[in-house]
Amino acid sequence: MQRARIAIALLAAGLILSYPGLGEIIDQLLAAANTTAGLCLGGVVIALIITLGTVMVSLVAQWRGMINDQNRPVDGSYPLQRVRNRDGSTTIVVPDNIYDVGVRVLPNGEVVALSQNIPMPLFASFRAAVEGKHRVQAAIPGDKVYTSSSGGWLGRFLGGNGRGSGAAIAPPRVTAPMARLAAGAYDKHPRQVVDSTAYSVPVPEDKPEDVEEIAPPARQVTAIEAFRGNTNTNFALGQTTEGEVVYWDCTETPHIRFHGKSQGSGKTNAIKQVVLGAVRSGANVILLDRRNFKDWGDYRQHVECVDTRDPLRFVDAITQLRDIYQDRDRQLGEAGVGTIAQMKRPLSRIFVVISEFGALCDVADAEGLLNDVLQPLRLVLREAGATGVHLIFEDQVVEKTWPRAARANSTPITGYLPQNSSSAGDYYYAHKLRPYEFHYDGHIMKTWDMKIVAPQMLAAVQPMPRGRVLKPANTVRKEVVSVAAPVVAPVAEQRAPIVTEQPFDPRKADNREIIFHWRKQNPAGSQAEFREWCETQGIDIARGYVSDTFALYELWQWRDSHTAGSQAEYNNWRVDTGKAEVPSSKLVSLWATYDRIRKPTRPAQMGVYRDSNGIRPQ
Repeated sequence: MQRARIAIALLAAGLILSYPGLGEIIDQLLAAANTTAGLCLGGVVIALIITLGTVMVSLVAQWRGMINDQNRPVDGSYPLQRVRNRDGSTTIVVPDNIYDVGVRVLPNGEVVALSQNIPMPLFASFRAAVEGKHRVQAAIPGDKVYTSSSGGWLGRFLGGNGRGSGAAIAPPRVTAPMARLAAGAYDKHPRQVVDSTAYSVPVPEDKPEDVEEIAPPARQVTAIEAFRGNTNTNFALGQTTEGEVVYWDCTETPHIRFHGKSQGSGKTNAIKQVVLGAVRSGANVILLDRRNFKDWGDYRQHVECVDTRDPLRFVDAITQLRDIYQDRDRQLGEAGVGTIAQMKRPLSRIFVVISEFGALCDVADAEGLLNDVLQPLRLVLREAGATGVHLIFEDQVVEKTWPRAARANSTPITGYLPQNSSSAGDYYYAHKLRPYEFHYDGHIMKTWDMKIVAPQMLAAVQPMPRGRVLKPANTVRKEVVSVAAPVVAPVAEQRAPIVTEQPFDPRKADNREIIFHWRKQNPAGSQAEFREWCETQGIDIARGYVSDTFALYELWQWRDSHTAGSQAEYNNWRVDTGKAEVPSSKLVSLWATYDRIRKPTRPAQMGVYRDSNGIRPQ
């Protein structure tokens, strides 16, 4: 239409300029120019000629601009492209539609559609993209709406909006609802109908690359078959999806720890697998449990059960394990070998299961015995692997009270944990595991159910063929007496006991015993002198602990000689002897520590035991 308008305007201008009498009219106008009317008429004609020339220049400019616009997008769309073919047909190309290229008009008038030969799903995705573009074009006004450069009837004739040059329209604002509409947020998504005959493009699921998909293995290995591959140092843990049986080699990783949700992860069942393998190999198994062994009914005749509800019993057990390790280490030194496997008569391995380790540490910390547990435990963790002493920790996650050595020197075997606790079990994707599935050393495996297998296998094993490893509680705590009715030997049988002085070995003592022994040998010694002595012995004790224990030793001596003394009297005594007063908060803590260790804390009718440090609760 615009081309037609421009053509009519140019034709009109040409007719005016080609009029035969145009020259005479101009001559008459020039002849009459000497009159006032002639001047006015001449001015009008000159104005018309200028206007006509301006219109022609404008028309030519619009014609050239229209030619240039043929290859320029307007409102985001390209105009149709017409191509004349040799056979006389015309191809009309639609650049906007990538799925419908265009049409071909044959000489006989027949129209043939041209389209891309692409799969239907890609065709649909392309069509959706183009429709989204058309949606935006329909929602937002285009280029021609913003301004108009011509007005009046001439502007309307040439394609303007007739509002004049000052009729500029501000660009529209793209509102949030309009943007959502263009993005398809308001579209209804029909339920997908799966057609098995239709072409489909598989979409991979969003899964972490390092997490294997658990699927039923090609061949299920039974627990009996897996246990046939056990040795004295290798124990079956589970089976992967590829049918591979995963084993724990205690010579490479001496200590392990099991983590998982309290109920449903299969953590206890997995530990029972390891214990069953160790029992069948002839090793000694010690179970430290504070829940009255409620989950270990079938194993109680084959393992050494230690009730750790009493934190002192927990300390005794860990201390004895340290002594066993040090004795075995001495035997290795005498034999000139590095591990028990290299000895001529190898020692049996000892596996210690510590159930709910975090809770045991919390109770020991509340009783002021945490350091008595951790100090010997660190030695066992760092050095006891070669001596055949192996620790198996069980806890939901790694708690704050866990010593750093326990986490660094033990390998995690992690079961299901909630997503916010996965990192505390040292496996980030623990929340993706299913019941009885565990991650160990890069493998995801499934354990076997021990409820049926364990009774059958344990029935063929002799209960504890090597006897007990730990001494009973009564033996450890010396004689047991009754406070209500103390036992007194007859006068005729009373005799002076024969005492054999044993050399003090700081490697077998805890930190408090080391400090007390040194202070007894060096009453006037300072903390700096004690630290120098520790360096010569290869002992590392924190400065804060040394300071507190030095203060406890002085209070200990004073309380033993002033049984009815008070805290105020103790501080007065320190001032009289030229020493500084102890702050009240620290003195209260030292006073309570002395009372907890030196005084019985249970009713009088309960049994207590005596040792070199006085009376302690049993």
